[in-house]
Amino acid sequence: MENELGIVNSREIESLEKVRLERIKQNLEVVSDIESLSGEEDKIRQYLQSKALEFGIETDIDRAGNVWFLSDSPEGEVLLNAHMDKVGGTSRAIESNGKINGRLDNSLGISVILGLLQEEIRPSVVFTVEEESEREKISESGERSFVKRDLREGKYNFGARTAAEEIYEGKYKKPKLAITVDVSAAGMLGNGPLVYMSSSVFRFPNEGVKFISKLVSQNKLHAQFLNGPANDSIEFSFLRKSGTLAIEIPVENLHTDSERSDVADIKEAAELLSLVIKNHDMIPEMIDEPTHREFSDITSI
Repeated sequence: MENELGIVNSREIESLEKVRLERIKQNLEVVSDIESLSGEEDKIRQYLQSKALEFGIETDIDRAGNVWFLSDSPEGEVLLNAHMDKVGGTSRAIESNGKINGRLDNSLGISVILGLLQEEIRPSVVFTVEEESEREKISESGERSFVKRDLREGKYNFGARTAAEEIYEGKYKKPKLAITVDVSAAGMLGNGPLVYMSSSVFRFPNEGVKFISKLVSQNKLHAQFLNGPANDSIEFSFLRKSGTLAIEIPVENLHTDSERSDVADIKEAAELLSLVIKNHDMIPEMIDEPTHREFSDITSI
């Protein structure tokens, strides 16, 4: 039996989490090995469309090339977002001693979302293009460096920005809460996922943060609450009366082909997202709106 915040029998939780984790790891093994440099996301886009067809989910491609998984379920009030692009080439994720190693940014965020969808949970989802502003370059001697990309329209987070604009314009459902699912070099492995309460530029509405905090406490999860960088989540913070958060899994060696994460953090991030979606009807109205500019006033961030 579940309480009002989704707590279930401990044996049922353990069984569900074991199956969910195996699905995520299976997804990750595939997704981490698909080429998807910024601006060259065709292969991962096609793969995600094939998974939507398998799940019986309707999709749409917007003007930026983002892939939308559409939901007519009440769970669709929650919008999950994960960027499709990588900074460098592929490196298949491999598990060893409770850790996952490989190209995880942002194969891991994508794989967690796919794992939840395999449980027939039906949030709205947008997989976005061109989050990364740099591209990895490796010299003949093996030295690693990064070069700035020629950003489309000169804008960072082009995919997420377009997605937020199209919600703003009424093309897609306006969410009660938009959550960016990603990885981060911040925090320590093994202490749970990171929950960003704001970007480095804007504070997010407090109501969403309090809701997540209550879920973490009531369900005895681990999470690290902190302020974060201006990633994709900042774009959704411009939507009036919508909550915005980023739930990110800590990784070491970010932006290499040997990124490293903790299986326990992946499991807790997936459980937290599941609880948010299942308790969508308890997400409070966002009253504490940040004082952002309108889209028409934004040129770059």
